Amino acid sequence: DERNFMREETRAYQDWLPFSHKLQRGLALFLLMSLMATLVVLYVVRYQPKLAKDTAQIVKVSVLLVVTHLFWLLLSRPPWHAGLIPLTFTAMVLTIAYRPPFALLTSFSFCIALTASKGNNMDHLLVQITGQAVAILLMRNVRTRTHLLEIGAAAGLGYVGMTVAASLLNHQTQ
Repeated sequence: DERNFMREETRAYQDWLPFSHKLQRGLALFLLMSLMATLVVLYVVRYQPKLAKDTAQIVKVSVLLVVTHLFWLLLSRPPWHAGLIPLTFTAMVLTIAYRPPFALLTSFSFCIALTASKGNNMDHLLVQITGQAVAILLMRNVRTRTHLLEIGAAAGLGYVGMTVAASLLNHQTQ
């Protein structure tokens, strides 16, 4: 099976890497995650003081992000390749529960962390943030579930559009 071969090859490559490389990558990821978290905390303290003072709400947002990550890990694998669904859902929930700027910042920071931790390239990040930005920015005066489905469809179109654009750009530069 080709997937097993690729996994074994990846595992062999990672085993071959020196400890200093693994330590450097771990330190870089820790620094990146810390900076993203600090950015979100600074925003919350400055622009959403009610959220900053409510530990229960902070725990709920944190649990939402952990659950989103777990669903992303589960759904981003073959045969599903549907990791964008939990990301979009979470972006929409954060927009409804809080303010769109908070949802944008949190979603973008989360996507940067996911992309960096998985070692994906910039294409993945662009696709993720485009669809989420479409969903967040269209979430205004939502009164029906049908409107939520329309917003989800628009986000899907954003994902498709950016996937095509990134693919075309990649083929141009190679």
